[in-house]
Amino acid sequence: MSKKLRQSRSAKKEKDRHYQEVGANTHSFCILCHGPYHCLHHFIHKRQSKKLRWDYMNGVPICKKCHCRIHARNNPLDTLLIIDKMTILFGQSWLNYIKDNI
Repeated sequence: MSKKLRQSRSAKKEKDRHYQEVGANTHSFCILCHGPYHCLHHFIHKRQSKKLRWDYMNGVPICKKCHCRIHARNNPLDTLLIIDKMTILFGQSWLNYIKDNI
């Protein structure tokens, strides 16, 4: 593996770590079940948008149980529930922002 590729991966890991640290300092509960905060779930997956990968507007504060459920089931109803909860918390402007930046 080239030195440049290793540095690139290392930089991404560092940005990912910082993204999650900010989430932990900003949120204390899961917006879906109100359980204890675990991580910022990427509403628009990292692979889908480089632009939104480290954008905090794309981070959904959730607990470990909900995060595992979302990834295991890949259920469109989970997406609708997240949209509903995030628009209640942050307003319609949140959804408009996400749509405009995909």
